[in-house]
Order: sequence, then structure tokens, then C-alpha cells
Amino acid sequence: MTYSLYLVSSVLLLSCVGRATNSNSCSQATIISSSGSTICMPLDAYMEQFPQNTVKGEKGEKGSPGPAIKGEKGEMGMNCTKSENGGSAVTREEIDEIRRELKILRDAIFAMSTTARDAVVPATVSKSSSLRVTSTPVSTFVPKPTTVPQDANWAVTKSSLWVASTPVATATMKFPQSSTYHQFVPKPTILPPAPVPQYANCSCACIRRQNNESQSGVYKILGFNSTTASLVYCDMETDGGGWTVFQRRQDGSVDFYRDWNDYKNGFGNARGEFWLGLDILHWLLSLSDNGNRLRVDLGDADGERRYAEYATFSIGDESTKYVLSVSGYSGDAGDSLGPTHSAMKFTTKDQDHDTLDGDNCAVVYRGGWWFKDCHDSGLNGEYNGTADAGIWWKDWKREPLKFSEMKFRSN
Repeated sequence: MTYSLYLVSSVLLLSCVGRATNSNSCSQATIISSSGSTICMPLDAYMEQFPQNTVKGEKGEKGSPGPAIKGEKGEMGMNCTKSENGGSAVTREEIDEIRRELKILRDAIFAMSTTARDAVVPATVSKSSSLRVTSTPVSTFVPKPTTVPQDANWAVTKSSLWVASTPVATATMKFPQSSTYHQFVPKPTILPPAPVPQYANCSCACIRRQNNESQSGVYKILGFNSTTASLVYCDMETDGGGWTVFQRRQDGSVDFYRDWNDYKNGFGNARGEFWLGLDILHWLLSLSDNGNRLRVDLGDADGERRYAEYATFSIGDESTKYVLSVSGYSGDAGDSLGPTHSAMKFTTKDQDHDTLDGDNCAVVYRGGWWFKDCHDSGLNGEYNGTADAGIWWKDWKREPLKFSEMKFRSN
């Protein structure tokens, strides 16, 4: 048989085997025939027979490996557990979809939770193309659980879960093979205000005695105004409770340099700084058949507290200019109200009823009060005012105070 070189795309197919005896030759050449058979011959003989062909030398030894470079650690994925009833594991894409639908669910639950006071219940969540949301009234709430229920095998942020006994909203999305996972919805950061208790023709002492209320806070009183309820702050803790608060100073957030109508009708916020109003104060005092007592709580810049209490307290109506009657002092702040201010009419910057000639004490001391000529006490002066132009109680400190609260209780 005649042998010829087998060329593919003008490339000679031959293999050199064995070690080359020098840099330009190898010991043997293998020639592949056109029919596919091979023949081996010494390389020197091959070179004599086919001098026109270039022979590629044997491939050199493999070099030693370079130093290994450790790649950066990849981000850890999320593990999802199969359900016991045979459901398949959840993929990352399904988790992302669940998260998107959960955001819609949380928004829906928050929008419907206007009846909730302190919690939002868990929502059972599984995969589907749409959410079904229902709402039921909330009646009873249970505290935040110390452990997560066993069926909550897909719960996140376990330390912030809140549970209510009656559902506010539920939603369902189905996983493959009906395996169900659970997501608890956290308590919203903003909750509707609690309802304000409401009573008719009753001061805080009456509320305390007849309804056994023990929580200090704002209550609604019916009877003074024929169309709306009046908001009154009740101190149910100090000295047995039942105190109706009608004045408070604590941070300077409310301006007390007001005119007659403001002091008559009241201003400020019953949960912060406020003046209840002379009209409603007179009405509330008149509800008691056995008279009323007054308590004045005071505080200085160092946090020290003192009080003054009076066994009898009343004010007249507007026709008397709300004339003050107070007596029977006890306490540790000193009596800076009775001797000087009892039997005095109320004075504001636009109605001067004090006994000072030529000046209006309310203008001089920047607030309404039962001034004489002018005062041993004045709790409606300018907050952070200088000396007796501020919140003033002469028999305790000759410097402005930082806190005052005036309140009465029926006997």
C-alpha cells in the first residue's frame, strides 16, 4: 500500500512519541495514511524522505502549579424547610414573591386595624396569585408570646411577634402540594388612640367613688356643655386619687399670657400644659354638696417637690369675676395663697380687678391670677421668667419654679 500524508485544512497530522534527542528532533514519527492506517519510521528517515515538511516538536513538561488564590466567600442563601405533608422546598424567587405579597398584606391589615388598641394578629400565608383579606372585630388581646407557636415554621423576627385572640385580618396563598407556611405580622408603630371614658355631671372624685376608676388620665364629662363633652384630666393616684386637675405648668410649651375669654373658656392640652377654664371650674365645684378641697403641687429646677393643701375651696361665677375663697392650709410648701389672695377677683391683661393703683398686675407679671396688690403666689406667670415674674410661690422659694399643678377634690 502506498502511504501519503493526511492533511486536514492544510495541517499535517502526525504525532511524535518518545523524547527528542535534541531540541530540533524527536526519535520517531507516525504518519497517518489517507485510508486511516498508520506507519511509524525513524524521524531521520522521515526527514530525508519529506524534507519539505516542518515537524512540531514534542510538548514540553507541564510546569509546576502556581499558588492557589482563595475566592471571596459568597452570600449565604436562605434555608426553607419542607412541610410535613410533602410540600416542595421554596425557591428564592418564591420567597421574593412572598415578601412582596406580605407587604401588601401588612398594608391591608394596618388599614383595617382602626379598631385595634394594642396588637395585630398573625396572618397565615401561602403562595397564590391573589390575596384574600377578611376583617373581624377585635375584642380580647393576649400579651406578646414568649415562644413562637409550633405551626409558625416560617416565622421571621420572632422576638417582635404579637398575637391577638380575635383575628383582624387573614390572607391565604397556596404553596405546591398545599404545603402552608406562616408569617406573623408585627404590631404597627402607630396605633389608634384608646377611647376616652365618658361620664355625666361628675367630677373626678365622683368618677373615682361611683365607678372605681383608678387610672389617671383624660376623661369626658357631660353636662357642662349641652352639645359636646368636656375633657378633664383626673389624678387617680395622689393621696387617694379623685383629683380634678385644672392647671398644669411643666415645660413652657403653652403661653399663659392670655385675655379674659381664654381664661374663662380654657386653653392648652389636658395631657400637657393647660388651664381648664373658669366657667367649667365653677360648674364642677358646684356639683359637690359637701364642698371641695384644693391641692397645689409644686416642683423646682432640681426636681424637689412640695405641696400646699386647703380644706375649703370655691370660686364664684363670672358675675363675681370668679372671686376666690380658700382656707384651711396644710402641707410643706407654705401658705402663699390664702392670706393674700382669698376674696380676690380674677385679673387678666384685658380686665383689671386687682387692688394695685395705676398698674395691672396681670400685665406686670405676665399671666392671669387672683391678684391683690400684687401677689405672694402666681402660677400662671411667664415660664422661665425672672424671680416673681415666673411661676411663683413666695413661702417656698424666692425664685421661679419649673412645675405646678392645681387640682380639687370634693369632700
